[in-house]
Amino acid sequence: MIGYWGGSVLDAAKAIAALMTNSGDIMDYLDVIGEGRKISNTAAPMIALPTTAGTGTEVTKNAVITSLHHHVKVSMRSPKMIPMVAIIDPELTYSLPPAVTATTGMDALTQVLEAYVSNRATPLTDIIAKEGIKRGARSLYLAFKDGLNKEAREDMAMTSLFGGFALVNSGLGEHGFAEQNRWYVQCPAWCDLSQFAALCDEIQCTSTGTNKRWWRNQESLSGNILIVDGQS
Repeated sequence: MIGYWGGSVLDAAKAIAALMTNSGDIMDYLDVIGEGRKISNTAAPMIALPTTAGTGTEVTKNAVITSLHHHVKVSMRSPKMIPMVAIIDPELTYSLPPAVTATTGMDALTQVLEAYVSNRATPLTDIIAKEGIKRGARSLYLAFKDGLNKEAREDMAMTSLFGGFALVNSGLGEHGFAEQNRWYVQCPAWCDLSQFAALCDEIQCTSTGTNKRWWRNQESLSGNILIVDGQS
């Protein structure tokens, strides 16, 4: 199985690869709206080639599936679903239009932020998440303005990859709120994420006791403020 395109296509490929080696219907394995059965057999071998810099799903254990009937996004998840090979080539993102660069890039940047303030964060995930935050904050706007900016595209590809590595080990936060809110507020994913990010990260830091660690590292993250056409 080869998954080539954006996060949704890679998720579909991961789900298909799992169903190739496990009997039953996809509803048997989906959480929330399905039976949530465990994946018994390792998924069919899969190569993941992302052409966007956003979800990091090429290195995660879950496939996010949208149910139009239930108005919800749910997951099919198992370590046995992780692609055998992930090929990260920033040149595959050069032709992305600015709007897609912005939306997927906001997804990637938000994920490393969420992983960094998670109550399940570890020293290892902090290293990965902080590097992703620095790269994403300095390069998202540059990639948006110039899709052929080699350094910016590489930074965003790495931000996306680091987000995938970090989230599978430390979890996420506002993504869950934002995804469900999209069904009631007509707003792209990145819009919901950006609106929820500041509020949820503050709540997450305060409620989990990680706020001291967050503020202690502000100096190393300072200056990475994203400004897009005058709007922060």
